[in-house]
Amino acid sequence: MKKKLTALESDDLDQVKAAKVLISKGMTFTELVKLAKENQSGYLIEAELDHDLAISYLELKLLNVSSKHTIAFDIEELRPLPLLQWD
Repeated sequence: MKKKLTALESDDLDQVKAAKVLISKGMTFTELVKLAKENQSGYLIEAELDHDLAISYLELKLLNVSSKHTIAFDIEELRPLPLLQWD
């Protein structure tokens, strides 16, 4: 939730928007990651907040035996965003 920056860039502003939504939900980043990973297989290798297309979401990068893939989890609705998946 806290990040030291010398100057904000456009990507940082998107993360700030997503962090504000997370705070309004009364959740911590760790709680959100656990909830998002609940029904996912693989090892978590990266997690970051983002805001795009008017949606605040958590982007998770997962690694399993067969592949590395990225999923998105809607912070406001607390559900996966199946349309935002990367392989």
